[in-house]
Amino acid sequence: MIVSLCLQTFVSSAEAQAPDALTPAQAIDALTLAQAIDEARGGSPALHTAAARVIAADTEARVASVLPNPRVTLASSLNYARFYWTVVFQMPLFGQLDMAAEAASAQADVVRADETVATLDVTLATTLAWVDLWLAEREAEAAEDVATRRGRLEQIATERFDAGASPRIDVLRTHADAVRATVDLAARARAVDAARERLLGVLGRSPSTSAPISTAGDPASGVPALARLEAQLDEHPRARRASEAVHAASAVIEREDRARWPLVGLELGSNQFYVAGNGPDAHVALAFNVPLFDLDAPSVRRAEAQRDVAVADGETVARDLLATLRSAHALATAADARADALLGEVQPAMNEAAELAVASYEEGRLDVFGLIVAEQARDDTELEVARATAERGRAIATLLHAAGGTP
Repeated sequence: MIVSLCLQTFVSSAEAQAPDALTPAQAIDALTLAQAIDEARGGSPALHTAAARVIAADTEARVASVLPNPRVTLASSLNYARFYWTVVFQMPLFGQLDMAAEAASAQADVVRADETVATLDVTLATTLAWVDLWLAEREAEAAEDVATRRGRLEQIATERFDAGASPRIDVLRTHADAVRATVDLAARARAVDAARERLLGVLGRSPSTSAPISTAGDPASGVPALARLEAQLDEHPRARRASEAVHAASAVIEREDRARWPLVGLELGSNQFYVAGNGPDAHVALAFNVPLFDLDAPSVRRAEAQRDVAVADGETVARDLLATLRSAHALATAADARADALLGEVQPAMNEAAELAVASYEEGRLDVFGLIVAEQARDDTELEVARATAERGRAIATLLHAAGGTP
């Protein structure tokens, strides 16, 4: 039939442009959602960057606890000693070094909390990309079913026309629908390729060297209870990050306050080879800084202002998390109910109605327009079910992201 010829032409064209057949090593890799998330957590470029920032922050904390290097002076004079030297040791006797190390360590905790937030974001991004590929595959499968059914209708209409039982308009209409279905099938195949490339990028795979991937299983269903999700908001990565930011800001206040204390310097020196022949001389001195120009402690006031900002941000985060969670729960509940209704009641009824329409057309009790309406309703319902299932998966993923992860 014509639709078969169109499909063969499309497949031949695709084969002409496609690379060589896949080797066993390039076999399609079917990933469940859980497998995709695990892989993304290990290979996501965003998480690699976050891990590098944690290492840098830990290094900074170690640097903050290192004693200042001694300062050495070597000199000579014309009228007195031919050579003299001094060594100055700066000694943070009043805990300045400990406070600096504690502040740096607190900041490293903030960076680690950022990594946890990044992990949560990558989980959501992976889920959405996986669901997009799942939906693209389901739409391609639906398009293939439609092309097959449209080819069958064209065949029935042609046979009835050849037998003188139906007008030529039936053949023209079913043929047009068959061609349209073939073109749509080709477009859906390209959409699958696009969704696959997006998921490869989220997983951290190189699109040019990776084997093709597909989805296995279905998006998540079932919405957790709101009270259960609200109970875990205190442990949300964003809430923990805000709490660590307040702690870090408080540690900076203590560091700046302690930095105003005198930093004692011990100076040791010797003068040698005097012009007048006197013997070598030695000296010991103590030096310390005087807080003359920062009596009102501007650095401390600045740190306190930054701590107030962190506290206000933490309060804002807590309110936003609760509002976002409740909104996401309402949307997920609605999406879950809609998907269940479409899958459990609407789709079976539309499938049965379409089959009855085909039988009625074959028996001459229904015209081609009524048949096409019934077929189109079945096709639309099949796509609607797939899209509702995908939307439910996205809504639940967004809900879990708002809750801080799986309860």
